[in-house]
Amino acid sequence: MKPIIVLLVLSLCHYYAYAQDLSQTIRGQLVDAQSQYPLFGANIMLLKDSLFLGAVTDTAGQFYFSKVPVGKWDLKVSYLGYEDLYIPALLVGSGKEVVLNLDLTESVVQLEELVIHAQRDGEPVNDMAVISANSFSIEQSERFAGSIGDPARLVQSFAGVSMNSDVGNEIVVRGNAPKGLLWRLEGIEIPNPNHFASEGGGGGGISLLSNNVLSRSDFFTSAFPAEYGNAMSGVFDLSMRNGNTEKREYTLQLGLIGIDAALEGPFIKGKPASYLVNYRFSTLTLIRLLGYNIRGQAYTNFQDINFKLYFPTNKLGQFSLFGIGGLSGSIEPPTKPSEEWDDLTDAQQNEFHYNMGVVGLSHKYILNPKSYIHTTASFDAYQVLYQEGYLDINQQEQFEPVFDDRVNNYSFRINSQMNHKLSAKHHLRYGAIFQQLYYDAHVAFMFPEIDSTYTKHQSGGNTALAQAYLQWKYRISPDLTLHTGVHSLFFLLNQSYSIEPRIGLKWQLHPKLAINVGAGLHSRLEPLATYLNKIDRGDTILYRNADLELTKARHLVVGSNYRINNYLQCKVEGYYQSLYDIPADPRANGTYSLINKVDGYSTRNLENIGLGRNYGLELTLEKYLHNAYYFLSNISLFESKYLAGDGIWRSTKYNSNFVINFTGGKDFQVGKHPKSNWISLNTKLFWGGGRRVHPIDLAASRTAGRTISDDNNAFADQVANYFRIDLGFVYRKNKPNYAWAITLDILNLTNRKNELRRYYAPETDSIESRSQLGIIPVLRYRIEL
Repeated sequence: MKPIIVLLVLSLCHYYAYAQDLSQTIRGQLVDAQSQYPLFGANIMLLKDSLFLGAVTDTAGQFYFSKVPVGKWDLKVSYLGYEDLYIPALLVGSGKEVVLNLDLTESVVQLEELVIHAQRDGEPVNDMAVISANSFSIEQSERFAGSIGDPARLVQSFAGVSMNSDVGNEIVVRGNAPKGLLWRLEGIEIPNPNHFASEGGGGGGISLLSNNVLSRSDFFTSAFPAEYGNAMSGVFDLSMRNGNTEKREYTLQLGLIGIDAALEGPFIKGKPASYLVNYRFSTLTLIRLLGYNIRGQAYTNFQDINFKLYFPTNKLGQFSLFGIGGLSGSIEPPTKPSEEWDDLTDAQQNEFHYNMGVVGLSHKYILNPKSYIHTTASFDAYQVLYQEGYLDINQQEQFEPVFDDRVNNYSFRINSQMNHKLSAKHHLRYGAIFQQLYYDAHVAFMFPEIDSTYTKHQSGGNTALAQAYLQWKYRISPDLTLHTGVHSLFFLLNQSYSIEPRIGLKWQLHPKLAINVGAGLHSRLEPLATYLNKIDRGDTILYRNADLELTKARHLVVGSNYRINNYLQCKVEGYYQSLYDIPADPRANGTYSLINKVDGYSTRNLENIGLGRNYGLELTLEKYLHNAYYFLSNISLFESKYLAGDGIWRSTKYNSNFVINFTGGKDFQVGKHPKSNWISLNTKLFWGGGRRVHPIDLAASRTAGRTISDDNNAFADQVANYFRIDLGFVYRKNKPNYAWAITLDILNLTNRKNELRRYYAPETDSIESRSQLGIIPVLRYRIEL
């Protein structure tokens, strides 16, 4: 008890000294990492320069600090028989309380043998992860230059992730197509959560998910733990935080992207149930509502909502109702004013819309101090709509589509997971997932110069995907940990299945050096439309690719992690991925493979004859935020090849060969004494190889008067290397009871016109290239109270 009494006395002294300063509350809960059972009597310390504050967890594992001076504090947690937890540079502002959910890992050695001090910043939330795993905080999504609060853009700073777009946030992992990424929210698979997304795609324009509602989350790039299935290239495992259970808080953000409003708090004061809601409305929509429009240019609009309602009970466990939803659209109006229209071509307008939503119910129940069960059920739906048509020459607001393509997908999903902490050395996790999947597509078109009658085509159907998994973590010694498991999938449409063993090993050779190995088999469904697209032949209906099996990949990763000090580490990873059973064109001259499909689905006749291979080396040097600066730098060298029916190994579309990335920043404490305000300067540099493209057949293009690609030499050409520098500036002002911040992100600071694509221009009889947007400023103002 003596250390605890000393901590409390010193804490009181420091509270008194800072009584007149701007301050905030820090509170939270501490649980066992494996069993989620509360830990009573743990020491929680806040450290800042030569100052420290102390608290002790109660019987519910909760701790509380009041009137903590604003600024950046280091947090240390210690508990008898457990490894220490250390979190550096915890940001404390005057606007919102800091609510932490922490966990500790039980030590596997006797207390008299060793005292363990674990540096946990940057390690994945999922304790079953061994290699190729990164965690990220919501503060990083605000801090990293170019992220603009979007978690998908944030992970583009990680090793092995490449980008090639000024405006898109698609995630290309180690040469794999973005569609191979698994998105999860609150433990359940979800559709692509990005605005302006397309059928089967893995990215879009900007995320539907607001960083106002997210908590610390994980991102995996290879050799995933056994609980993750239906994933080929990576896993984005996102979590939402609970709303404040003690006081109501509000956040308002105004910016060039949109207007955000968030509110949270207890339903009834003094009761633990809480709500958290965030709504965003794009500013471009507001401008149009005010009567402003830019004629002759495409314009966009979007809106989204995120929410989580939290209901803890004394006997029945914890219930959460959560959801996200978004509407986005893009309209490309005629290029000429209506008074200059001569024919239908001048009145042409194209429209694109992506609408999606997810609602889920989650339940977590602690069975005993060693076990808990977590179950999540959800319903999700999304629609992709593309229309081409003409505005009526006489009634210019009336749009008449001549081509209408709409795809609808609906899913019911449930994931139930059981966790058992058998001992400090053994942790067992197993569960089952069931997904009922529905697909419906409609295509209608007409030729207005000939006939006003639509030709219609409809396809659809439903099926199911069943999954089960088992994983075991065995801490053989303090220096050696083994992870084993298996994941199984069964696709009910054609009874195809996959049994996928997984294994991982972490060997702590030295307190500063660890060796990691991960290997496993992984598989993924293609977009449902690929299987259920049908051919109507009178009395007979055929499904072109209904018998396709799951696409599969074998992953092997070997890496090392050298921690130079508590804040600086160097990581090296080498990997090899062998892909097989890829749907591809089986013809002797076929070069087509779904491995290169960006989005959408294929109506070709395909067979599982395609192969692929990705291999590479990655080097990362990372310094966590400490002494007011941080950086993350990495180099990735890789090859990505595929083989289709012609039997020739070729570069995939995503074989850009190299990525060089640097992200970093510096904080400056400003203001009158005590300095309570912050200026942050952040930058990001990205240099990577260009995407692969088909060569253009110049002779055939001249004959046709349009671009004709040389499909026999698929992806033999490459657009120019992609280079971009982003700059970020943040000024944060703390005031009594509220805080505000102004943020300016300048994407592509040098206004470099990166190459987008190549095409044949008949007017010049040459092959020309089209450039991307160049510099994009994003200004935001945020207030928290």
